[in-house]
Amino acid sequence: MTGLRVISHAALRGAQEIVLAAVCGIATATGAMATTADFDALETFSALPPIGGINLSPDGTKAVVLQPVDDTYHVAALDLKTGSSKLLMAADPDEFLFNWCRFANDKRIVCSIRSYITPQSGLGGFYKARRIVATRLLAINTDGTNQVQLIKQQRNRLGGKLKWVGFQQDQIVSWLPDEPNHILIALPREDRSFPTVYRLNIESNRLKKVQSFRNGIFAWGADRNGRIIHGIGTTKTDKSRIVYMDEGAATELDVSHLAGEIAPTLLGYSESGDTAYVLANAGNNTRSVVEINSRTAKIEAMLPRSDTHDAVGLLRASGSGRLLASYEVTDRLRYRWLDKDIAKLYQDVQSTLPNSPTNIKITSTDAAANRVVLYAWGGNSVPAYFLFDRKKNALMRLAADYSSLSAEQINPYRGVSYPARDDLNIPAYLTLPADRKAEKLPTVIIPHGGPYFRDQGRFDYWAQFLASLGYAVLQPNYRGSTGYGDDYLAKGFKQWGLAMQDDLDDGLAWMIKQGYTDPDRVCMLGGSYGGYAALVASFRSADKYQCAISFAGVTDLDALVENWWSAYRAYSSARTVQSGELRDQSSPLDRAGDIDVPVLIIHGDVDDRVPINHSRELVAVLEKRKSPHTYIELPNGDHYLSLQSHRKTFLQAVQKFLAANIGAKSSATAAGAE
Repeated sequence: MTGLRVISHAALRGAQEIVLAAVCGIATATGAMATTADFDALETFSALPPIGGINLSPDGTKAVVLQPVDDTYHVAALDLKTGSSKLLMAADPDEFLFNWCRFANDKRIVCSIRSYITPQSGLGGFYKARRIVATRLLAINTDGTNQVQLIKQQRNRLGGKLKWVGFQQDQIVSWLPDEPNHILIALPREDRSFPTVYRLNIESNRLKKVQSFRNGIFAWGADRNGRIIHGIGTTKTDKSRIVYMDEGAATELDVSHLAGEIAPTLLGYSESGDTAYVLANAGNNTRSVVEINSRTAKIEAMLPRSDTHDAVGLLRASGSGRLLASYEVTDRLRYRWLDKDIAKLYQDVQSTLPNSPTNIKITSTDAAANRVVLYAWGGNSVPAYFLFDRKKNALMRLAADYSSLSAEQINPYRGVSYPARDDLNIPAYLTLPADRKAEKLPTVIIPHGGPYFRDQGRFDYWAQFLASLGYAVLQPNYRGSTGYGDDYLAKGFKQWGLAMQDDLDDGLAWMIKQGYTDPDRVCMLGGSYGGYAALVASFRSADKYQCAISFAGVTDLDALVENWWSAYRAYSSARTVQSGELRDQSSPLDRAGDIDVPVLIIHGDVDDRVPINHSRELVAVLEKRKSPHTYIELPNGDHYLSLQSHRKTFLQAVQKFLAANIGAKSSATAAGAE
């Protein structure tokens, strides 16, 4: 691909092509960049990124974009031929937010929303009278007509047969590309836990049952033609289970040869449906993409794999479904190419993008893969979306995540590693302030959530915000993190607040040894499990940390395990959280009397991952004991700081709390001290 043209927005405006800045008000970073003097870290990183999601139509002539307006994302349709746009649907933060949108065909868009509901109570005690998050589907034409909430809601009547109204109603089984007005969807309507599969007409909203629920089956797999091939679930002994479906008859498959610490993950099917692609260990320490016989689960082929890192996904052409690449995350995103043409395209684009981004992710394609949306980050590049047109051999930047941010204002971040006290190698990401010498800095340790997750070296707005204020930031992928194989993952089981916590403290020790950190100015900050870890640090390692910040953190391990059991997630609770005295000594609620440093606790009141009672109950104890703490409750707040106002409230509170406890000096003061 020689002579790749990088098209400016001005040129595109003149050519009546794709002008995202003009058609939907998305900032494109084409104007003058902010100087260091006028850079406002709080305002910059509080802003929602200008694209919350983007999907191309099958014919490549249109795009649907989640676009921020005021406090959250709304839905806009773009005509890529004419440059015209239309705001299709607006969210209401008091009622619902958008999760994602996708073209079901060239003119109709399906969107997932998360809404706030109070379930019916009194049905055998299953429902609890509290506001929770539920997902629903909306459909609309690109011209704004025929908007409808999909799936008519069932209502229970006194004395009538009990009908279940599933909380989660956006589980797509197949997009049925050859049936443009239909999709397959899994709904818990006949049973409260196990879903039934329906063919849903996205125009008329009619449902037709195609596969009844089966006990123990939580998910279904179907090919592009809508043929139900597999049911996926667990056995009564909590082991991974896959059944093969043949005209309604189920055959239990032996998948023990695929098993690992994480159950095999179905990725999709070949065009015929005779083989399936799964993420599985298949006898190895790391997971890879494995092609299996759909009927027998026998391994047909194993795609190229890594001995050190787990594969995390499979890239396919959205139209034909042909395999393009598998991919994994080492210190950055890496593709293992299966299509030479796409590999060449990717390499040429990567060499053309400004500021040499180290990561490029293909986020959407049209059916023929002639138009491709790319998201690039890393190096000295501001994270940005690009559109590549293969026919025109042209590349255009659509929008940058933080339009006022210049390459010089990006705080350098890189992958590092350090030894734990038992000599286990711990990978991590280090972010240092760009405007001062990296010596004796106030430091924030940020453990990721999960805990069975990992940081992936993406542009992290928490880390960038803190480094812009003068803090060094370390984000350890402690033992138990995913992505590094089963051995590393399993080392974290039953180590909540124990060896996993040691890894965080050992990361701090490494930072001090390297000279980056002032040992008298250290705080731990995290969300979800990371918030839990920060609270554990406040009583377990109060001699090492001057403060702790928990966002949506777990405080009560007993309540967590009980919730996992009731939600049929016994696999997680039974195998990964310790019991008895070891659990009690690592549970912040049980150890609240030992919290010995100032803590900042922030939680949303509609968090469906970690219910807000975790924070409320801990705060009640801290108030009774008059322990130093600050508590902020976010109305309509979820587990992800989805609202722009919540991002700002969070960052503002963190900035003030850190300044009071381990405060960074201004860059001018720091420079004068050198």
